[in-house]
Amino acid sequence: MKDLLNEPNKIYFIGSKGAGKSSLVRAILNKEFNENISASPTQITIAKYEIENKTFTLKDLTDKNDFKITKIFLNEIEDVKCLFCLFSLTDKNAFEYAKTVLGMVSESLRSNTDIIFVLCGTKYDLIEADPSQRQISEEEINNYISSTLPGATYFNFSAKTKLNLDKIKGVINEIEIPIQEEEEDEIEDPKKNNEAAKNKSCIII
Repeated sequence: MKDLLNEPNKIYFIGSKGAGKSSLVRAILNKEFNENISASPTQITIAKYEIENKTFTLKDLTDKNDFKITKIFLNEIEDVKCLFCLFSLTDKNAFEYAKTVLGMVSESLRSNTDIIFVLCGTKYDLIEADPSQRQISEEEINNYISSTLPGATYFNFSAKTKLNLDKIKGVINEIEIPIQEEEEDEIEDPKKNNEAAKNKSCIII
């Protein structure tokens, strides 16, 4: 687990308790939908996902403290390739929570154009079964995206029916990871090493 915490190429999943973050991560990993997953108010789920010879670290983060989530995300922003923000279409408060958290990081998202941002309205199967359960309209969502994060991608999603899962995986698959060239080993000069050791202000053991 500690090794994954330090891995680059992170894909973040943020949203309120019960928004469906763990279910989306499970769906991406091709695991069966589990209705009995309990929503934790403070939880970090980390998993490794490999696709098309690329490896990503999926990080599902939940916390009561909005500022803590923001701080963790901003501290790791150089390693973040994609950010998914989820909210349940049946919960107005979940949408407001998503807007609050995104409001804290929207400037960083706009300035870091390499980060792909995806907004997901979850539990769409419940809306299909009973349209009266819908609490956030498509118009509200589109207006928010156009005014706050233009260019962001939006998907309706259902972990139960796998609605738009293929498109979500497609977004991840298109993420480009730069190939780092291996540096040639330099031949060490003993004299230079001795001089450098004398000038060091600390000793590394």
